[in-house]
Amino acid sequence: MNRNIIIAAIIIILVLVGFWLWSRQAAAPDQSKIAPTGDTTSTINSDLQNIDIGDLDQEFKGIDTDLQSL
Repeated sequence: MNRNIIIAAIIIILVLVGFWLWSRQAAAPDQSKIAPTGDTTSTINSDLQNIDIGDLDQEFKGIDTDLQSL
């Protein structure tokens, strides 16, 4: 009888330790969502300045013409 209790206690302890280790791993931050170390404010500002949005004046000429005709 005592042997069965000891084996059951060991199994319960192993399950609890396994669950604890699994929960710690699940709580770890996802490394893919962490910003790379090279991202600085100046790098981000440089990237924003290099975005090509096209010729907005040309894009709005058609809209301005339509608004003038109303």
